[in-house]
Amino acid sequence: MFLIGSAEVFIKSELKVDVIFVKEDQYSEDQILDNNESLPLFDEFLTLFGDRVRLRGFDKYKGGLDTVHDLTGLFSVYINWCNIEIMFHVSTLLPYEKHDPQNLQRKRHIGNDIVYIKTTNNNNNNIIDLPDMFTFKIGA
Repeated sequence: MFLIGSAEVFIKSELKVDVIFVKEDQYSEDQILDNNESLPLFDEFLTLFGDRVRLRGFDKYKGGLDTVHDLTGLFSVYINWCNIEIMFHVSTLLPYEKHDPQNLQRKRHIGNDIVYIKTTNNNNNNIIDLPDMFTFKIGA
C-alpha cells in the first residue's frame, strides 16, 4: 500500500482485462461477440500485452478462467508486470456456441472487467461506440 497524504491507496496485485476484437461495420453486441476468428495483425497485437498461455494446467493467476476442463477456452494471454498479474479475457479466445444466441459463455467474462481494450480492423478510423455491456459506469 502507498500512503498519499493521509489516504491509503490499495494497488491490486491481480487484474482482469477484456480485449475485444471488432470487425469493420460491426456495431451491435451480437455482431461483436460472434467473432470467432481474428486476423494475424490482431494476434500480433496481443503479443504486446503478454504471453499466449495454454489454460489447462496453468498455475498462475487465472482471472476466473477454467484451467482444468477447458470450459473457458484453450488459450488466453497473461503477463506478470511489476508484480501485478494480468489475465486478458480475449473475445475471440473465449468459447463460442452457435446454439447460444446470447453468447452467455463469453458474457460471463467480457463485460465483467473494469478495463477493456477494443481493437478493430476498421481502416477508415471511425470511432466505434461499444454497447453499454462493455462500459464500466460509476454512479447513476
